[in-house]
Formats: sequence, structure tokens, C-alpha cells
Amino acid sequence: MIFTQHYLACLSHASYLIGDETTGRAIVVDPRRDVDVYLDEAAANGLDIERVIETHVHADFLSGHLELAAATGAVISYGEGADVEFPVEPLRDGQRLSLGEVTVEVLATPGHTPESICVAVYEHPDDTVPYGVLTGDTLFVGDVGRPDLLASSGLSADTLARELYRSLHDKLLRLPDAARVFPAHGAGSACGKQLSSETSSTIGEQRQTNYALQSMDEDQFVAAVTEGQSARPHYFEFDAHRNRELRPLLDEEAPRLLDIEDVCARRDAGAILLDSREPVDYASGHLRDAVNVGLQGRFAEWAGDVLSPDRDIVLVGDPVIALESKVRLARVGYDRVVGQLRDLAAVFAHRPDLVETTSRLTIEQLAELRGLEPHLQVVDVRSPGETAAGTIPKAREIPLAVFTDSVAALDRTAPVVLYCGSGYRSVVAASVLRAAGFEDVSDVIGGYGAWQSAGLPSSRGDEADIIGDAPHVGARAAKKMVDAGALLLDVREPDEWYADHAPRAMLVPMGRVRARQDELPHDQPIVVVCRSGGRSAAVTASLRQSGFDAVNLAGGMCAWASAGLPVVTGGSDPGLIVHREEPLNCETSLSALVGGVVMPNARFYVRNHFATPTLDPESFELTVTGFVERPLRLSLRDLHNMPSQSLVATLECAGNGRSMFDPPSPGEQWRFGAASTAEWTGVPLVEILDRAGLTPDACEVVFRGADAGLVDNATAPVRFERSLSVDDARDSDALVAYAMNGDSLPVQHGRPVRLVVPGWYAVASVKWLTEIAVIGEPLQAFFQTDRYVYEYEDPGHTVREPVRLQQVRALITEPSDGASVTAGELVVRGVAWSGAAAIEHVDVSVGGGPWQPARLIGERHRHSWQWWELLTRCDSRGTNTLRSRATDLAGRIQPERPAWNRLGYGGNGIQTVSVMVE
Repeated sequence: MIFTQHYLACLSHASYLIGDETTGRAIVVDPRRDVDVYLDEAAANGLDIERVIETHVHADFLSGHLELAAATGAVISYGEGADVEFPVEPLRDGQRLSLGEVTVEVLATPGHTPESICVAVYEHPDDTVPYGVLTGDTLFVGDVGRPDLLASSGLSADTLARELYRSLHDKLLRLPDAARVFPAHGAGSACGKQLSSETSSTIGEQRQTNYALQSMDEDQFVAAVTEGQSARPHYFEFDAHRNRELRPLLDEEAPRLLDIEDVCARRDAGAILLDSREPVDYASGHLRDAVNVGLQGRFAEWAGDVLSPDRDIVLVGDPVIALESKVRLARVGYDRVVGQLRDLAAVFAHRPDLVETTSRLTIEQLAELRGLEPHLQVVDVRSPGETAAGTIPKAREIPLAVFTDSVAALDRTAPVVLYCGSGYRSVVAASVLRAAGFEDVSDVIGGYGAWQSAGLPSSRGDEADIIGDAPHVGARAAKKMVDAGALLLDVREPDEWYADHAPRAMLVPMGRVRARQDELPHDQPIVVVCRSGGRSAAVTASLRQSGFDAVNLAGGMCAWASAGLPVVTGGSDPGLIVHREEPLNCETSLSALVGGVVMPNARFYVRNHFATPTLDPESFELTVTGFVERPLRLSLRDLHNMPSQSLVATLECAGNGRSMFDPPSPGEQWRFGAASTAEWTGVPLVEILDRAGLTPDACEVVFRGADAGLVDNATAPVRFERSLSVDDARDSDALVAYAMNGDSLPVQHGRPVRLVVPGWYAVASVKWLTEIAVIGEPLQAFFQTDRYVYEYEDPGHTVREPVRLQQVRALITEPSDGASVTAGELVVRGVAWSGAAAIEHVDVSVGGGPWQPARLIGERHRHSWQWWELLTRCDSRGTNTLRSRATDLAGRIQPERPAWNRLGYGGNGIQTVSVMVE
């Protein structure tokens, strides 16, 4: 027997080819409209398709029975009672059809529709247990067919649900538990309410796990299957009618190319303009009045939800995808595609009057807008099954399936913001509103998923507006609270914080508050601030739900500044993620790691232990003392006059990756961005040591910075100091640097002079360097022996090893974590480095698959990170993981997990990036 399930993911539709290898006879069940897939398989296996069986008159897609019959001469069969306009051979309950050895048996199973049947497949005539049963829309994996689609035909959902109950219990559940179940649909289909993503099961598994097959009487079953169904999609009635008609066959010719004048004329005559590019491309520029339904989503279904089947359609997106767009529209019966715009780019260039962009908001912008716009209309276009779990407070629920029928309910004079689960359907709905004449329309990037991931408040049903109810204080009252010990939490983005912020404000962008709640105090009040009070209101409500004593600063920084309260300008760059302001500690965002090897100064990560010292370059002096023959006092001018060297080196905080440790380690919870590369210019350390002349008793070289502060239980300030052995000081290529990427050192990176020790963790690269002392014994100092050591328990004793060379590591910088990508070819890029040696190779795993070798870009670098890229494929739709692993020329391989140590240093476990493949 040949048995093949053909699953069309974009419609969640399963069809089947069943053939007998001994006779060459075959049937196809529930075919899609573009039937080449069945014809090709039949030809490859020497089969003749002699019959097409439809398990019922479908409403969610246009079936391919007419196309297959025309191509093969096959007979078309339905269950008895099917009301169609073309010749069919009806199939009665219990009827058996022989293909030779293979036999199929018809089971009449009314309920989803009156004529519904299931088809049991037996591999041999005398088998008592079927190989499987094709259950159509009667039984799904995890669900049963909805009984409410024929209400307009006079058949009530109650009546059909009772028939469905009897069909399930009198027919399907009497089959052996081992019989396989092959349904016509999977997850995503609107033909049920909780279909599984699995496309097959067994009768036994469904008997145990399917909610509709659990022990209940007929009345309970009717209630269970009729409640909670999503709105019937707009196009279902049209498709059901077309599937009964003797309609034209599928036209698979490419759409005719049209000039812009012809497109406009057709639009003015009533045609719909449809742009099937991705939402991000559509938003950046599109033809005015065009509706956007992205081809990589549930294109046909969503187009059917919002487009009228009785109007011409002109495609105005990318001509490359015109034919696929046309075929996918035809799968739901939308055959009136009359052409494709010839050259969209030319329209952008020469007819800007016909082009517009669209507004897309982040969740932060939406939260801000809620506080500023009293008449804002927030619309949730998800299905009831999705919104039951929660919505953005006070959002109006209008499922996409009924959206075009509900446009009149919205106020054209007030702004509208739409959202869905991830930011795809909302673009569809927003484009429909714009085409209908609405002017102030936006959608939310990332949708409810982004809102929920940020830990922002949700509501269910008619709950109160918990965001609006969040307690608030004015600017002067907030200042008094902060002076009395409250934490001022700024939830804006880094670029906003950089422009101006209140003194002592802790920056945690709104989207990161939930992930960093463990850094917030439960024992003191928190004043939350943003620009105008909208975002901070949402965060305040969320924090209060988590048990924090939080209040919102009404009016935000606008109110703070208007009250004449102190404002700090400057701080960090948008490419930085700020962990704390005093002392400043921030890491480079992975999205900023683009382009060349060196990182711009403003986006280079910052690690400070104490307040930033201010040193006057004119009066600066570096002393070299201790076990030397010639003590030195070097001005900045002296250093500039000495032999110089430039060195490209990657510096990395020893705590980089600390957030990966399990159990957690104390300290700044760096993710992966506490590492950056720059070109450093200065005097080789060995040149200075040679000028001073080390004595024979010299053991270590100590480097002291101008920064100092209290540590642990110390009662007096402790200076930051670290040492290198004499051999390491000479052999490490260390540099006493005064320039960074061609400019004087920035203040946060050690102006006027710092040490740079390439390959070593950056604790060795002392900033604001003022003293070099050569000593005759190992240094005993807080940052040498109490901190920056690997500390762990070995049987019987505690091991303490100094932090030295950077561990081998690879990072993925593109695509970013949480990004949406298109199925098919995928480019993965990143950086890798190691303190011990240059990178030998980088491997990448996609979707849990085998390691694939990436291409190293450019020459291997000894002291700086190495860019790499991999061109691969990812065809598995849904959430997929990307992982990268580096190996250096010293043979060190990046580990699966970091080697745990109490203080969380050297955390180089493999990074995992999740992407949504659409």
C-alpha cells in the first residue's frame, strides 16, 4: 500500500493519496485545489487516480475534486445527501471500495455537516483492524468538528452536535484503539477550537486525551462543543457555496503585469489593491489604499477574512511572489486576480504622491499613548479562544474573522491602535482601516505576546482598568520619596535616558522590567517614571501585582523637568543596556554588534566599580616606582613622545554571561554584551618597564587606578589595583593606552591613560592608571585575591584560582533573540573570541539539528573577536533555536554550560537564540 498525507501548513489542511501497488489503482481524499502534488506522486509510483473522495462539502478551502477529475477522469464521491451541481457517485454507510489488496470502508458520520463521512483504510481485505481512518472534519487530534457552520442554512448547532455525538460514539469510538486517526485539519484551522499541532494520532490516544471524547452525556457534549468557538471566518459561506458549484478550474498562469496608471484605474473602478509583502516591508512604504496580508502568514485565510470575493484584486507587492499569491488566493476561491503592478520600486521613485508609510508602535509607545490620548481606541483582533487568557486592559475585541463587518463600530475621528498575538493580523486589520478612510491608525509590533512577555498587566472580561488605577504621585512628592530612600526606576529606552534623566534614577527599559525584578527592592518604595506617565503607569501596575510598593510619577520626566527639579544630561548611548547609573555599568546590546571589528566608543561596554574619577590631562602624571633602577614620572606629553603602538583588542568583563549561571551567582547580571573591541594606541608596557629597569628581586608589577571606594566591610576607601607577574607584564603585549579608535580615551574608559592587556579579562586592564609599582612578592589586595577569582568547592577544601585569560566564546548577533524570520534560507552571523589563541572554527546548530561549520570572515585575529557567518536553511515553522559554539587554535572548545563558580566569572556557556520561523 502507498499511503501519503499531504499537509498544507498555511491552511492547516491534510489530504491523502492511497494507492495499491499490486494494481496501480489509487484514490485521493479531500484534495487541495492545486493538484500537481497528487499527479506527480501518482506518476512516480505508477498509479492511476480513479476516484476523488470528499469527506464533506468543505467551507475553509476550495477543494480540488474538479481539477483532479478533469486531469485524470476520476469519479467524484461524497457521502449520501451531498447537494452539489456536478455529477458524483454517492457513497453509503458501510460501503467498501476495493483497489486490489487495499480496501476502504465508508462510515457515515453526520455532525460537522449532514453528509460527512469517514474513510477506514485496510491494507489487506481480511484485516480486522484498519490501518487508519480518515476522519475528515468529524474527529481531529485534540478536538472534534465544529457543528455551527450551517446555521444560515437552517441547521442548528444543537441538532448537528447531537448527530456528531452519535457519530463519534456509534462509529469511530467502536474502532480498535490501535486504529490510526488521520484528520483533515491541524492546529490553526478555524474548523475547531483546540486542534493539536500533531497531524495524526490513534483512536486510543484520542479516547484518553480529547476533551470531547471524555465521559459525558449527550447534553454535556453539546454544551462542550458549541461553546467557545471562534467567529466563523468571513469567507466560509462563500467557499462552501463554491464547492457545490460546477466552477471554473484553477488558473495557474502568472498574473498580467500592469502599469501604475492601469492599477489606479482598476482601483477607481472598484478593484482591491493587495500587497502580500511582509508587514515590515509594507510599513516602510506601500501604495496608498493597499491592503496588506503577508504571504508568510496564514495568507489565504486572512485574505478571505478581509477581502470581498466579488471584487477584482490587483496585486501591488513584489512581482516575484505574484504567482504564489494568486495560487494561494485561489485555494480559498478568490479567483479574480486581474494583474500585478509591474514595478513597485519605480512607483516609489517617480510617484511619491501615491506612496505612504504606516505607523507601528512598540509596547512602550502604546503604554505611553494610553496615558496621553483619552479617546484612544485599542482593538484586539485575536480570536475569543486567545483573548480568554487575557487582553490589554480596556481593549475592544473584534476578531479578524468579523473585522470588516465591524468597521462601522469604530470612531473615525479618534486614533485606533490594533494588536494581535504577534503583530501579523494587526497589520492586516490596520491596512483595512486605512483603505476604508481611517487616518490615525497604528498597530503594535510584537502584539500581545510582547506586552505579556514584558510582564505588563492584562485583564479578562470586564475587569477594571488596572493600569489607570495604579497609584500616582506628583513630581515634587516623588522627589521627597526619593530623598527619603525610595528607588527611582526609569523605564524609558536608553536613548531617552541618555538625553535627560533624574539624578540617581535606575534605568530598566519597560520591556526588561519583568526579567530584572530580582534587582528591585521589596523593602523600599519604588517611584516609576517614563516620559509622560503612560509606560510607567503600566509598569507600576505590573510591579504592584508582583508585590512591590510602587507608585507612578504622573506626567513623567516632563512633569519632573517642569517642576524645576534637577536633570542629568548625557550618560550612555542607545547601543548600550544600562545596568546601573552610579557607578555606571552598561553592556553593549547585541543588536549594536554590526559591521566592522571595532566598536564605536559610545557603544563600548562600561564596567566601573566606583564613581568615575576626573583627571586633568594637563597635570596628569604616571609614576613608576618600587623594585626599579630608575623611578619614572611621566606626563601625558611624555607618553605621547615615546614609541607608540596601535593594537586591536577585545576587552571582556570577567562577569560577562553571569546571568547564565544556575544556581545564580551574585554580582552584576551581565548577559552577553559586556565585551567590546577597539583599536587602542599607546606605549608598549615593556618599553616603560625597560626605561625604569627592573631589579633582580622584582616579582610582580602592580597597576593602580585613581578610582576608589568602600568594599564589603571596609571602613576606608580601597583603590582599584591589580598585578601581573613580571613575565606576564613583558610577554602579554600590554599597552599603556591614551587613545581609543583614534580619539583620546573617553572618560568612562580611563581618560587620560589606561592599561590594556589583550586576551586577559578586563579586570587586568586598569583604567585611570596613575601608578605602576614593581613589588617583590605577590600582591595581596581586594581585587586581586578577594574578587576576580574562580572560587569553588573541591572535596575537602575551597579552590581559589585567579581570573586570567578570556574563555573561548561565540555569540550570535543576527538574527536577534525573538526575531521573526522567513522559512527557507537563513543567514546567521556573529562574533567569536578567545584569550588563549585565535579562533579555529565556529559551528552553528539550527533547530536542535547537527553542528554546521560557519565561515570565518577575514583573517584570523589573535587579540580581537572574529566575525563569522553561516548561510543555512530553516524550513520548520514555529519557534526554532539557534546555537553557536567556538573552538580556538589552542584546542579549547566552548562548553554547553559555564563552569559554575561562586562569584560567576568566565561564564562562556553556549548561547541560545530563539526565532519564530513563519
